[in-house]
Formats: sequence, C-alpha cells, structure tokens
Amino acid sequence: MPGDPLGYHQSTHEEPLDQVLAYQPRVARYNVYSMELFAAFLKELDAIPEGDGTLLDHSLVYGFTDVAFAKIHALDGIPVLIAGSASGRMKTGHHIVGEGSPVSRVGLTVQKAMGLSVDSWGGGSMETKSPYTELLA
Repeated sequence: MPGDPLGYHQSTHEEPLDQVLAYQPRVARYNVYSMELFAAFLKELDAIPEGDGTLLDHSLVYGFTDVAFAKIHALDGIPVLIAGSASGRMKTGHHIVGEGSPVSRVGLTVQKAMGLSVDSWGGGSMETKSPYTELLA
C-alpha cells in the first residue's frame, strides 16, 4: 500500500480490531485497494478486443487470498473471485457460498473448465473430487 511502512502481513497480525467497527481499519484499506487494482486489471482485459469478444471473455482470472481472517490464519470462508468465461466454458454472474466445502473446489472447477483431466485437487482435508458443476458451461 503506497505510504504504509508496516505492510499487509504485519498489519493483519498487529493491528487490533476496532471495537466500534469490529474490523481492522488499516487492513480494510489494504483489502479495498487490492480489489480496486483487481477491478482495474479486469477492466483493462475487457477493453482489449479479441475475436468475437474481449480478452477477458476469452480468459479466466482466478483471484483469491490464502486465508479468510488473516489475523488468525482462518481457512473457513476464504473469498475467491473468478472473472471471465474462458471462451464460454465458465458461466458468469454467480455467487456461491461454500457452506463448509473446501475452497479447493473452486480450483478443481477452474481446471475442469480449462480442459484439464484431473479428478481431484488439494491435499489432506482440502482435497476434493467435487467441482462446482453449476459453473461449468
């Protein structure tokens, strides 16, 4: 984050929760900034004509964080964003709540959409054999 001497990782561990807001304001600024950059990247991809659509239409961009609540390295509720339709191989405009499913289901779904012949993905408790078939076109 421009002008921040601490950095994201250190801030997630050291910044206390604001008792009124119930979140970490500095970390929230990092998150907003990151999402603004992600949106700008997608906008750039969507502005490049390619064939019958745009570069974004023919791409699949997988954006995620490695934890849900960084302060404690929580693994439940990890946010994941997918943009683009991989030339029509992925459906767009969906919001899925994992409800206890391992986040690796998203990675398996992406691999299936890209035509990879994989039956499972992830390790240990994160291994899955269940892609989100409702996202596959």
